[in-house]
Amino acid sequence: MKNIARSALVIVLAGVLVAGGAILRHLAAAEHAPAEAKPSMCNLRISWDTTNGAEHAIYLAPDPADRSLVQRYGHIANQSCTDAQLTDWINQRRKEHAAVDVCRPVLRTDEVTGYVYPIGCAVPELVVSDGPR
Repeated sequence: MKNIARSALVIVLAGVLVAGGAILRHLAAAEHAPAEAKPSMCNLRISWDTTNGAEHAIYLAPDPADRSLVQRYGHIANQSCTDAQLTDWINQRRKEHAAVDVCRPVLRTDEVTGYVYPIGCAVPELVVSDGPR
């Protein structure tokens, strides 16, 4: 009789743990999932100033969901910014003799929980070599 009661208790506890894990995984995935409505546009822009007749690199604040990344890394590019947009923006800022401290967060997804978290911040660099391809 004691063995049956213990077995039933173990089965109930295992069920509670599995259900709890599934609920936590669902909440973590919902909290850190990208917005499905529409992807955000790149927040690094180059605009033409008609008054001065010159281009200017403009940094727009990223999405409010990325505030923790801004606190950690400083100026960041949205995930929607391509490498070309990022390098063009940096080159324009260099022409303007302005700070080029911007990077794109590198994100990793935990396969077990589905939680997405930053593991660093990267800047693409254009590398040209004369070697064969």
